[in-house]
Amino acid sequence: MMEYLRALPLFEEILTLYPDHKPSKKYLKEIAYDISANDRTLEISIHKYLLKAEREFQRNNLLKAQKYYTKVLGVDTENVEAQKGLENIQNTLKKIKLQKNRQKNADKIISLGREGMKLYNDRNFAFAKEKFDQILDIDPENAWTLKYLGRVETKINKVSSAQINVVFNQAMSYYNNKDYETAAKFFNAVYTAAPSRNDAKTYYEFSIKALNENNPTKKSRRK
Repeated sequence: MMEYLRALPLFEEILTLYPDHKPSKKYLKEIAYDISANDRTLEISIHKYLLKAEREFQRNNLLKAQKYYTKVLGVDTENVEAQKGLENIQNTLKKIKLQKNRQKNADKIISLGREGMKLYNDRNFAFAKEKFDQILDIDPENAWTLKYLGRVETKINKVSSAQINVVFNQAMSYYNNKDYETAAKFFNAVYTAAPSRNDAKTYYEFSIKALNENNPTKKSRRK
């Protein structure tokens, strides 16, 4: 085939200078026929590989299907059907991996979900978000978690930065006056509204610790 491609422009150049040159016309005709025949052979091969790939995909033999689609692209790099086939294989492999990971970490997901819901019901939204985010690290498509994470983020986004500073100052006042229970609620409100406020999170934890030390029978709501 490469010899044909190199010879083709030479004969075309000859015919440009000598339009009636019969040998050149003859060879061009033969080259055109051979190229056409080669194209038909490639087309048949591509069709055969695509059929094999689809059959293996339906049988869930993903690696074999991948091999045949790759062979098609080796012949026709822009073959849309082969590209789509490889994309489907990758999506299927991703789902299989996700399902295995979900099963492997089922107990952890359930535990994090319970902790997250308790924090959510206690209106500790920023801490609930942390639990839900941990679930999504394991199972990014967990529908239940995505639903509650959306609700949490909606509540977190409702407070303005000016209000946050006021609430934080109030929380510090309660903390300095050793009203740790009220301080904890206010610090939690700040951290819920602005998860980047690590100072609020730290003082919330200080408040809970002090509250539990002063009231041993009273347990923190945060796990």
